[in-house]
Amino acid sequence: MISAKYDFKEFVDAIIDKDYHEILAMAEKECTATEGRSYGVKGAVKARELGSTKYAARLKKLLFFMRYGIVPYGINDYDYYLLKPLCEALIRKGQFKSEVMKLFDVHERD
Repeated sequence: MISAKYDFKEFVDAIIDKDYHEILAMAEKECTATEGRSYGVKGAVKARELGSTKYAARLKKLLFFMRYGIVPYGINDYDYYLLKPLCEALIRKGQFKSEVMKLFDVHERD
């Protein structure tokens, strides 16, 4: 796991220089590992207390955004703006459309 502390920013910082397909694969792997620690295993209750299920939900929102270029329902502003530098890096590589940056215009976000 990239973030054993279930720290979403730590995860985003770790993937910022990766290619699009690597980001998806790493986020899927991180989410699967996190959910695997959250249910039906020794230490699952502690993992949930430390925020594993919330972390997995945040990863799923990242995956949704990356796949569809649509702001996921319920994403908090902090997580949303963590995605901006990730998008900028992918745009520079030619792996994401520049139109996605319009989503980060503060005036367009409700």
